[in-house]
Amino acid sequence: MIWALVQQVGAQAANSLVILLLAAFLQPEHFGVVAMATVWIGFLSAFAETGFGAAVVQRSDLRSDHLSTTFAINVALGAALAVLGVALAWPAAALYRTPSVAPVVAALSGGFVIRSLGLTQAAYLQRQLRFRDLAIRDLGASFAGAVAGVAGALRGWEEWSLVAMALTNSAASVILVWRATPWRPRRAEISLARARELWPYSSRILGFNVVKALIQNSDRLIIGFFLGPRAVGLYTFAYRIVVFPVRTLSAAVDAYLFPRMSRLQSDHDAVRAEYMFIMRLLLAVVVPAMVVAALVAPDIVGSVFGQNWVAAGRPMQILAVTALAGAFYTPVGDLLKALNRPAWMIAWAVLYALVSCGALWVGAQRGLIGAVTALGLVHVLLLPVVLSMVHRTVGLRSGEIVRQWGPSLAGGGVSALVILAGLQMGERSTAIQAVASVLAGLGAYAVVFVRLDPELPRFVARRLGSRFGFTAS
Repeated sequence: MIWALVQQVGAQAANSLVILLLAAFLQPEHFGVVAMATVWIGFLSAFAETGFGAAVVQRSDLRSDHLSTTFAINVALGAALAVLGVALAWPAAALYRTPSVAPVVAALSGGFVIRSLGLTQAAYLQRQLRFRDLAIRDLGASFAGAVAGVAGALRGWEEWSLVAMALTNSAASVILVWRATPWRPRRAEISLARARELWPYSSRILGFNVVKALIQNSDRLIIGFFLGPRAVGLYTFAYRIVVFPVRTLSAAVDAYLFPRMSRLQSDHDAVRAEYMFIMRLLLAVVVPAMVVAALVAPDIVGSVFGQNWVAAGRPMQILAVTALAGAFYTPVGDLLKALNRPAWMIAWAVLYALVSCGALWVGAQRGLIGAVTALGLVHVLLLPVVLSMVHRTVGLRSGEIVRQWGPSLAGGGVSALVILAGLQMGERSTAIQAVASVLAGLGAYAVVFVRLDPELPRFVARRLGSRFGFTAS
């Protein structure tokens, strides 16, 4: 679990720090152009993630020819998607009425070929629970991409510095994952029969991935269509700071939880206990972070990131609610995949896509704040549906929910009151006052949480101690 966290959180934290550094050199419009382009790349990426990789992780009787067949399918699709991406580049720019989007889409499409060369190796490592190797890959690739992105920004490449960062990251990732994997594809092992064996499971995962891609990219598509590149840039920046860290942490949970639950799938009590504990860990981190973002973002964003980004402060506040509700979503997908319920995943994804796209379409008519507010309402209102799926799958007990999730929520409430009191102490809130209020609020959260759930900090300390060779009492 520790290396799964390092893999996702470390690499994405590094990427986010570089993005924040690049914000000093780039305008919101530059971020917006790349964000518009990545909408189309994101849609096509759903087909690159064919579901065969998930089948490799989930299948109990995996053979080498399954891997070689999966590799061949991934590479063939990667090449086809690169060609399709270039073909769609100019229609995408026409839809946005932003010509500069076209060459960026075309350039980023080359990443499909690059990434396809490492998808099977990554699935192999995930199946083996070799998260240390995956962490080294992601951290190394992030460092290489950061060097390329910062170098490009210093040379005045504007949005092309972000493109250079993405492509360099992909290339370095493939090189590192090949170095970590002993398995190599063999042409003689490519088999149509093996593809047929993997297809029933992978096809349903592919269907879910397609709908998931629509969900994850519809916000920038709709905001870009109605409000233009500057609004998309501000939204993407706010999303990167507030929501993206939660999604990154959830992705770390995903990397660990799916193979773990796949092994426990015959024991529903064990699966439920694993799910509840993971949510307990996740909420312990997410709740205080989102309380801080919701209360102080407008007070500090201009001071930290510059006046170009002041307008991102209010969206950050609203997105904090979205991120907190969304923390419950990702583990449910792992649960359904591991228990072989991909049809449920697709039904849920379709429901969410329809509701969120409709809400964004209506909200965007009132500007960026309207769109962000609509997205937050969708996340909150659909949360009971998510919890209902968990209950129907493995059972949810109200006492267990209060015992395991209550300390985080109670601590979050106390920390919010402390921060609000700190912000009201002067006539005019300043960045220094905001920082002091945040520190006081986080201290209050820690006191309440440890009082209500003393076992979790001890568990984390013991795990860290065993991992790094020191004794934790």
